[in-house]
Amino acid sequence: MTILFPWRHPTRWWRVNLQPASFMSIIVLGMLTTILPGKLVFGQTAVVESVRERPRLDFESFGFSFRALMGDKERSGPRKPADQLTVYTRVETGAGYNSNVLRTADNEKASAFTSIKPRLAIHTDWDKHGLNLVLKADARVFASESRENKLDVAARLGGHYDLANDDIAQWNVEAARVQSPRGSSDDLGPSFEPQVVNRYTVGALFNRGRDDDVRFRADARAIRYDYQKIGSISRDELDSTQFLLDAVAAIGADSVIGLFAVPGVTITTYDQNFHSDSIVYDLALGWRIDSSALTAAIGKIGVTHRDFERTTETDITSLLFESEVWWNATPLITVRNDAFVRTDDAQSEAGGGKITASMDFGLDYELYENLIFSSTMGYRSERFEGVNRDDDTFRSSFGAIYLIGDRYFIRGDLGLESRESTIASESYDEATVFLRFGIKNCCLGDKGLVNAFAEGVKDVFR
Repeated sequence: MTILFPWRHPTRWWRVNLQPASFMSIIVLGMLTTILPGKLVFGQTAVVESVRERPRLDFESFGFSFRALMGDKERSGPRKPADQLTVYTRVETGAGYNSNVLRTADNEKASAFTSIKPRLAIHTDWDKHGLNLVLKADARVFASESRENKLDVAARLGGHYDLANDDIAQWNVEAARVQSPRGSSDDLGPSFEPQVVNRYTVGALFNRGRDDDVRFRADARAIRYDYQKIGSISRDELDSTQFLLDAVAAIGADSVIGLFAVPGVTITTYDQNFHSDSIVYDLALGWRIDSSALTAAIGKIGVTHRDFERTTETDITSLLFESEVWWNATPLITVRNDAFVRTDDAQSEAGGGKITASMDFGLDYELYENLIFSSTMGYRSERFEGVNRDDDTFRSSFGAIYLIGDRYFIRGDLGLESRESTIASESYDEATVFLRFGIKNCCLGDKGLVNAFAEGVKDVFR
């Protein structure tokens, strides 16, 4: 067994003035900000007051309820069975330019592209239970690199049932077809077509004591990955099934400071012996602090251990860390920080794993009530085990979104990404400019804002 940390190659950090001590200091600083909430102002929390999460009811539209479709525009009065079914829709279309479509170190190929992303959700809301159906698609067509065209689709059906004592049971099944991004672990490289993966998910969740000071949640999922052929090349060696089980025991979930324990197990089994099966054990302590309109944070810190089935593979023990911090510098400016450290499969190498560390700093500025600027700067480190490969990725993005009433929006984004790798062919520089226009009938229901498409409550910011 070896104990590895993402900064085990310090010279890679010095080049960007992020020495090991500096990286650890950033993590410690992020943790300290979570325990310095400032003056307590109950009922006025930082997440609710942040620029991205602040409710903007004038710029959110209702879904299509049967009551409205029948001509009754009033949403008050006794509910009828038809009122319990609501349809939410959203579509955005846009055009952009990518400077390095194949993400190659040399022989870069640029291309303009067009994109369309429709969303449809059907929600039912009965007294004790409900069903949600979500259909998504993401199509992108390149002007000069037609081989890179993609069509990602997903269908998700979920439900919930309210049990006694404020307990709740949830379930969901999902089928998706996704195209792996260029430069990912399962990408064969620019000489081959992009990798397409069919993904199937079955999950169940039990939440006990949702209105109590002490809560418990258990989450179980099974995910099946089926890799499609690339031309005549079979990718069956990557076909696998993951079983995930984690639990959360929380104390003071609705208090100023909430603490929780997070044990978890992840089992990965491959259909063939090319890759080594593994089991991951996680144990962490977590916190949730949201005591004032100034700062808020949620995160966890602990240890993760990946045990490979083959004795020839080196087991990995690493720091497990996740953190999200919000700081409302002014009523119109929110500073965000996201960070994590974890172990991942390295599918490009037989039986190998890698330690991934990431940190992002973002700023959201609300110039007007319906005009929001956002920017993000980030760094990602991937340290591969069993092969001489280290990747460092630097990324930044700048964007603005203009909300046109409650049904329309325009968004523009500029993204820059640069990866430096000890394997020269894995390095690349990329720039993307993207302008899109959206139409939506979401995400207000009779009970307020809903997470219509399982992408976050504020779907307008996606």
